[in-house]
Amino acid sequence: MVMFTQDNGVVQQLEKGAAKLGVELNAEQLSLFTGYLDLLYRWHKLFNLTAVAPDRWVARHLLDSLSVYQFIPLTDKIKNCVDIGSGAGLPGIPLAIAMGSTNWYLVEKNTKKCGFLLRVKMELGLDNLKIVNASAEQLNDFLMGLRGDDKNEKLNIQDLRANIKKIAFGSELPKTFDLATGRSVFGSDGMLDYCHPLIKNGGVVLDMHGKYSGTPRNTNKWKVEKFSKVRVPNMNAARHVICWSKLS
Repeated sequence: MVMFTQDNGVVQQLEKGAAKLGVELNAEQLSLFTGYLDLLYRWHKLFNLTAVAPDRWVARHLLDSLSVYQFIPLTDKIKNCVDIGSGAGLPGIPLAIAMGSTNWYLVEKNTKKCGFLLRVKMELGLDNLKIVNASAEQLNDFLMGLRGDDKNEKLNIQDLRANIKKIAFGSELPKTFDLATGRSVFGSDGMLDYCHPLIKNGGVVLDMHGKYSGTPRNTNKWKVEKFSKVRVPNMNAARHVICWSKLS
């Protein structure tokens, strides 16, 4: 059985790769990362968590996730972040480990995958990690009710809060988020449509792509703060990140 926690080569590859991306990891964080890889190895065949071979996980999963760290405004205003369609917890878990004082809400509609995410949270003791078993659309419906945007007179706020605690496994949810991440399997337009109701005005969406043709444009709701090709250590595949800020 592979044990990433006992592989010094994995630790060195992760530490050096993260440093190239501007992320300095301490011994505790490195231990959390290798612990996550061990859990992923034990669970991925059962629940089809990843199609990537284990010897590529450091680059394709961890470093690729950390590559967006440089685009995050590191201020005290970034407190609650949401990872849409988190799957195996990527990029949410690596970013939660790197940003221990920030809450990360991993939104995943697949219940079995949420079981894995909960196991990671419990076994690694990641208190800043919150798991939400819902689609982005379902989460938006719940938060609209919480904010009072839903004008349905039959809406019972106590029932609503109970349902939120159910899908969030006991965690409270903020009414809006400061930042969202997601790998754009549905394109930028889809990503922004999903995120718009979830993000506060002035909040940020980090839109992750492989190849990206053309140039993203401002809209009446979103401003392109930065568009950049990203070089991920030990990866040859193209990577692009669009940093959007919400205008209204």
